[in-house]
Amino acid sequence: MKKIRVLLIPVGEEITPLLHGFRYVTEIDDVILIYSRETKKFAKQIEDRLLKMQLVRRVFKVECKAENLSNILKEITSKLKELYDISRIEIISNITGGTKIMALSCYMLSSIFNGSSFYIFKDGDVMKYIKVPTISSKLIEFLKESEIRIKILSYINENGIKLDDLSKLLGRSKSTIIYYLDKFTEFGLVEKLENKYKITDLGKFMKALLLE
Repeated sequence: MKKIRVLLIPVGEEITPLLHGFRYVTEIDDVILIYSRETKKFAKQIEDRLLKMQLVRRVFKVECKAENLSNILKEITSKLKELYDISRIEIISNITGGTKIMALSCYMLSSIFNGSSFYIFKDGDVMKYIKVPTISSKLIEFLKESEIRIKILSYINENGIKLDDLSKLLGRSKSTIIYYLDKFTEFGLVEKLENKYKITDLGKFMKALLLE
């Protein structure tokens, strides 16, 4: 059975890039606009434009506290469960607008549900579309399967760390540590440069998600 394509849009004060996203991402069934009290009027403008142009079947709105990650995730998830059988939807996020926390929340949900994310930015007079790599749920499951995996990741930073040092810090054999480091490298969380392991941008994001 074909999945329902649901587009999450965090709303800021600039609506043009948000609407421009429909030039690149098509066949959207429903849109969920995520907005704060300050951007409520802009969400209404987007809703009116989308319905007038008949770009989507339905538009729903979710008001939340703009800088509260747990509140935003709770509100969006609650709306998704209210509207759909979660197993039958494909979540896409346009993370161009809204606060950084709003955009991060939508990105996280797309990743958890194995969906996709993108953003639109203005380069001179041209609007450009950038697809954002998605964190698979398999990666999250891998990291959370055992405490040692998260501990290893917590010790790796931009300056890099040697295998011997990691082994001493964790009190584990080098063969055990290197097994996990190879997996981290495979997932794109770390990279080996000379004799050190350094964290990647994806690794930084996962640390923030799981440790902070």
